Amino acid sequence: MVRKKRAQRAAAEAAAVNASTPGSDDLSWIDGAADVAADGGEADAVTAGSAGPEEATAEAVVISPAKVAESAPEAEMPDDVDAAEVNAPAGEDADADAEPEAEAEAADGELVPGDADAVDSDATDAEVNDAGPTDVAPADGDLPSDDSVGQAQPEPAPGAAPQADASPEPESDVVEAPVAATDLLADLVGGRPVLHSRRSFTGRVWDITTDLVNLGEAGVHGRDYVHHTGAVAVFALNEDGDIYLVRQYRHPVRAETWEPPAGLLDIPGEAPVVAAQRELHEEADLVAERWDVLADFYSSPGGSSEAIRIYLARDVADAPEDGRHERTAEEADMEGRWVPLADILAGVAAGTVHGPTLIIGALALDAAIRSDWATLRPADAAWRRPPARGEL
Repeated sequence: MVRKKRAQRAAAEAAAVNASTPGSDDLSWIDGAADVAADGGEADAVTAGSAGPEEATAEAVVISPAKVAESAPEAEMPDDVDAAEVNAPAGEDADADAEPEAEAEAADGELVPGDADAVDSDATDAEVNDAGPTDVAPADGDLPSDDSVGQAQPEPAPGAAPQADASPEPESDVVEAPVAATDLLADLVGGRPVLHSRRSFTGRVWDITTDLVNLGEAGVHGRDYVHHTGAVAVFALNEDGDIYLVRQYRHPVRAETWEPPAGLLDIPGEAPVVAAQRELHEEADLVAERWDVLADFYSSPGGSSEAIRIYLARDVADAPEDGRHERTAEEADMEGRWVPLADILAGVAAGTVHGPTLIIGALALDAAIRSDWATLRPADAAWRRPPARGEL
């Protein structure tokens, strides 16, 4: 490679000298090659041995640049000659200060690393070795053509996010199993041993009982609680989706609270659904054809044995006038009204209604409607009730 570049530079110097004189082969303006040599110049015959067999062999006279500058008139440089190379001192490579020369040779027309005239200095060794004799790297911003499919693609820029796989992932065949009935949250039923029990107070509707309970490692403790009869409540639903509510005075909380019609299970042997039908007739002057269980709950399990069952009554109609109940005490002046379920739920969320039967029943009814009545149970469904007043 070094020999090739020196031969090219020598040819360029000779061309520059010849172009500045009359006639490309006329050196008569110089006082002879002998005179130049006597003054310290050199005249070497360089044969272009690197030319191919189809090119004629030519001799170029190389004149010392220093002598040419003294005796030759100012010459115009050809467009294809680098002035820096012509003016560089003889025997010194003009590219020596730019970068070290790499030893490389062209063999059989293949490109090899180090040939700066044929390979882009920014290209990596892998790109050069993978490229064929006719491969040309696309310009910045150019997209590869269809013919380049399958060829080596440029590496992504440092720090660039990797491209996502265009092929979609297969859908999973795993299907979550529905929750079995045995997985439902449930209370653990079972009483602790009672060492002694006595009635501390006997009331008109319920009693106060004091039990001495063995809590195991926690010891033996006395517990007072309301011994209740239990109760039922009715959510009567009309064709417009409204619920019939009554507003009744409740002295312990000093307020008239909105509630569904409800009553005590204080008639021995009366079935809960029959008691619910009776209460709907007495408090709302209504009758219903269809009855389902909406919810069961304990009103205050930490201090009372009261269990309440809420029924959903549908296909509702007015009770006959001649059979209506005469109300007394707190029921005498209570107000009755059909209320949309949405208004009840809004009052629950806003904290403007507080009756537990109303709140629990409204939430259970909303869930039943959303499930297309799948959460309802038969009117005679099993009911786990604590021992009622008088049953101990």
